[in-house]
Amino acid sequence: MQGHKESTPFSNPFMTASEMTRIGNGVLCAAASSYGAALTSIQKKNPNGQTVELLWNGDEKHWKDRSPVLFPIVGRVKNGVYRYKDHIYSIESPHGFLQSTHFTKKETGEPHRMTFVLESNETTLGYYPFPFRFRTEYSLDGNTLRMAFDVHNTGTETMPFALGSHPGFFMPLDPSERFEDCSIRFEEDETPQHLLGDGVWMSDKSVPFPLKDRRVIPLQRSLFANDAVILDSVRKKTVSFCNSHGEPYVTMDYSEFRYLALWQPANDEPPFICLEAWNGLPDRSDVDVTDIMLKPEMSLLAPGQHYSASLSFLFP
Repeated sequence: MQGHKESTPFSNPFMTASEMTRIGNGVLCAAASSYGAALTSIQKKNPNGQTVELLWNGDEKHWKDRSPVLFPIVGRVKNGVYRYKDHIYSIESPHGFLQSTHFTKKETGEPHRMTFVLESNETTLGYYPFPFRFRTEYSLDGNTLRMAFDVHNTGTETMPFALGSHPGFFMPLDPSERFEDCSIRFEEDETPQHLLGDGVWMSDKSVPFPLKDRRVIPLQRSLFANDAVILDSVRKKTVSFCNSHGEPYVTMDYSEFRYLALWQPANDEPPFICLEAWNGLPDRSDVDVTDIMLKPEMSLLAPGQHYSASLSFLFP
């Protein structure tokens, strides 16, 4: 495992050193920004004692983000607008507004845990008319990083929302390997359904997704020619990125999420893939303006109630 040198942890123009939080436990180190409560670095040491960066570095040549949190939509809404009751609202699309919103860092007093909180405000209510409190927490336990999210409806009406994670990981991790020699592997035999898209939009079609030996997706660039690969009906929601020898270097447990999305931009052979967990879907291609209460796979949260979901990443 040769690893990648991190270009800079502060490539986002809104990000400064004072807005970064770092945690470590002697095995892993991670960093996140107060803007978007997004991870900006995950590092571990290889067998030679060298520090290896695992998280994509945000090089704008390929993709300027690293690990945005997706809320209150996943994917896109048509024309960047949606309907709620008798009003039309504009919203950042794709994936909502968290990545450009400042969170408050909460002191945990623990070197292996960091927590960020966002309270709805006049700005967020202008494009998402629901009062809420959103908490993101990252914690380290041995060679596992856990992401935990909590959504609190602080308003008086039922709140529709979607939630997802979107971390990119270097692939292949060893620059001497070929992308096409690497793979994505499920922990058990699976028969996933591939939700077919119309470009970045959803269609009403799905087909069985073929797996090699019932567990393996051999990597090839053409997989992402039509944007993300969105998989449903996975029973054991544990999936790994593996090197050319079939050895995992990151394993995601997304048991509390429904969909697995795999994505990389279709530009100049990017050296990373995003391993995404979604509770929610993009708009359908045949819908011009979506009623947010009817948008596919939205969660509906009653006033005063909480919704929590977490996932974990194991780095062997």
